[in-house]
Amino acid sequence: MTKPIQVALLGYGLSGRVFHLPFLLTNPGFKVKYISSSRKSEVFAIDPDIQVTQDLDLILSDPSISLIINTLPNIYHYDISKKALCDGKHVVVEKPFVNSLDEGLDLIETARKNKLLLTAFHNRRWDGDFLTIKELIDKNTFGEIKLFESRFDRFKPSVSSGWRDQPQAGSGVFFDLAPHLADQAVCLFGYPTHVSADILSQREGAKVDDYFELTLHYKTTRVVLRSSSLICHKTARFEVFGTKRSLVSQALDPQEELLKNQVVPYSEQWLKATSSTTSQISQISDSGKLDQKNISNKAGDYGEFYKRVHAAITSQREPPVASLEALNVIKIIESAFQSSKNHARVEFQPITR
Repeated sequence: MTKPIQVALLGYGLSGRVFHLPFLLTNPGFKVKYISSSRKSEVFAIDPDIQVTQDLDLILSDPSISLIINTLPNIYHYDISKKALCDGKHVVVEKPFVNSLDEGLDLIETARKNKLLLTAFHNRRWDGDFLTIKELIDKNTFGEIKLFESRFDRFKPSVSSGWRDQPQAGSGVFFDLAPHLADQAVCLFGYPTHVSADILSQREGAKVDDYFELTLHYKTTRVVLRSSSLICHKTARFEVFGTKRSLVSQALDPQEELLKNQVVPYSEQWLKATSSTTSQISQISDSGKLDQKNISNKAGDYGEFYKRVHAAITSQREPPVASLEALNVIKIIESAFQSSKNHARVEFQPITR
């Protein structure tokens, strides 16, 4: 059995603490040696053997560290990841991958030159309802899909003091949430022919965007991705409208809430919660009657991301998210900003190498 991969987790905010660390601690293929944070007491309460430091040079110069996981604020995704790659470390970058195409192209070239893993944390590929929809599409359950809608809505009417609400590279709701939605859409439908978007600030005192509607164009199919910071009631997470059937998924995959409540991945409570969600399928019967039924969703598993990272490093398997896929999500983001600014549809050509 190979020795665990020695890991340094950069950042101990919501992302590092909730979405990354629990899966690293429950996967015997990894050993977290460092966490870059000022919150020593919180880290020690979870694992007193983890070294907590804000000295990035110390972390990056440690030859025992093979994998750097960058969950620092978006403005640091490029430069810290570039330094880690130049120091011979494999890198996982929290979404968004980077803040510009030029940054992404440079990271990919650096990883190629040094023969290192570079991947982005698009963990929502392993949402249970998304996995269910993907399986149903593969089985042609819906017929030809004409409209697909996906949204992350919140009720946060007040502007916070956090970095996401401050005018800097990678801030705002669009950079925060659109990468997840766009990545899922591309996994289902491939790359669009055109992109159009409306991105704006709606809250009083807002300095960055807090609302968006992004449309991906595919011949006669439209994929609409949305988010608002002013929605105080429950909205559908996914809606799929095809020539045979439709689907509505209301509940957000429970993994995020479980992780926030410190439920250990793969514990009995975890397995029960992740296997108990449903979506509703509708169709018109031969008699013209609307038939609706609930179906069980597949169990989601964000831990699959790190299982694939381990296989990619130790066995040269494919990464969980190819860096070019992550880069093309950034190209969709940039195209959307261009569309919103010019009030026009933008042609989309994916980067292929």
